[in-house]
Amino acid sequence: MRLLVALFFVLLTASIISAQPEVDWSRTYGGDETDIAYDIVPVPGGGWAMAGEISSDDEGLDMMLMFLDEEFDSLNTLTYAGDYNESCRHLLLMPDSGFALVGRTYSDEEEVEDIFVVRTDSEGEEIWSEIYGGENDDFANGAVVSANGDIVIAGGTVEDRSTHGWLFSVDPDDGAINWEIVSDDENSFHQAIVSTNDEGFAISSTRFIMEEFTYEHYLIKTDDEGNPEWELFMNEGDNYLPTCLLQSSTNSFFLSGYVTLGGPSWAWEVNQDGEENWFLDGLRGGEYTIPYSAVEVANFGYVTAGLEVDIDDGLVINFQIRKIEKEGEED
Repeated sequence: MRLLVALFFVLLTASIISAQPEVDWSRTYGGDETDIAYDIVPVPGGGWAMAGEISSDDEGLDMMLMFLDEEFDSLNTLTYAGDYNESCRHLLLMPDSGFALVGRTYSDEEEVEDIFVVRTDSEGEEIWSEIYGGENDDFANGAVVSANGDIVIAGGTVEDRSTHGWLFSVDPDDGAINWEIVSDDENSFHQAIVSTNDEGFAISSTRFIMEEFTYEHYLIKTDDEGNPEWELFMNEGDNYLPTCLLQSSTNSFFLSGYVTLGGPSWAWEVNQDGEENWFLDGLRGGEYTIPYSAVEVANFGYVTAGLEVDIDDGLVINFQIRKIEKEGEED
């Protein structure tokens, strides 16, 4: 079965967003089996690097890094295999023009997931690879390059049958862990991470309240070694899960996500001191909407991209772009 691995180039200008966006072009890469891209970054000097997973000869999955030229023609594809199924979810361009591929390794037999990181040079040649985790599940939901060039990973680890948020820094030269912080909160996990303008980090996190059977979301601001400086809980409702996080040009933090039980998406802006600027709820397209990525666009605000689901005429899933003004108004 050939699965779609496509790049969509949509002109994010005010005139196009306010009208109906048009797809400039799309292209598919891969063979007859499962091939999926999860991240793409520009390459110094021109071209692109795209990472994800590709079917291996032993009917499993390998981590994949594909180089594309400026016209998006494929130049070279490299794979990185471990003992099980490997996949890259986050591709980081390092200060030396090499790459860090951060993802997962998963055993179908043992049903255990760990974090898998591959460090390469600028040509994709492996420098080192490392697995992070213990006997239970460990997962990476976000990864960034710190101000000093380290690889910082945010996700979760399972201890004593409970998930805890896990934040740790990896040395780019040898893969050693420089520091790590495991949250004391039970049933918690980190969803996304960004490097901040003061060389620290902002992390969107979620905690499951077992007694109420609901999720609550909060934003954490840390210093350069992951120590919390402040945290702010979203008080707008239960079961709100974040999918997007960025720091804006005004140093505020923009988050967007969806409601776990289905329904509209939402957007939230918090200033650099941990105070809420505004919250926007009820962002509908179809019956359900989920944003997957967000960017700040000069002169008007934010744009999120994701999907909308319409179930009135059967299950119909469409691509969705949404414009949100800086003042928290949907355009």
